[in-house]
Amino acid sequence: MYANKVSGKVTLFHEWFHSNDYFEGTASRLTSLYNHTDFHNILEFRAHSFSYLMSPTQTRFGYVVRYANKVWGH
Repeated sequence: MYANKVSGKVTLFHEWFHSNDYFEGTASRLTSLYNHTDFHNILEFRAHSFSYLMSPTQTRFGYVVRYANKVWGH
């Protein structure tokens, strides 16, 4: 997965971001505010947003928009 490529680094960062959300308590706070589906989509929105900042591509931006639409709908 890693192979010293940008996409591998971004994937590792994305998964690290999820781990950090659980470690620091953000995930716990979100579970008390949102239903399970929205909770999952918000975590994905957050991780994809920061992945996009590391390596902005149209594909990564598409993921950000996809999860934003799932939560806040359009």
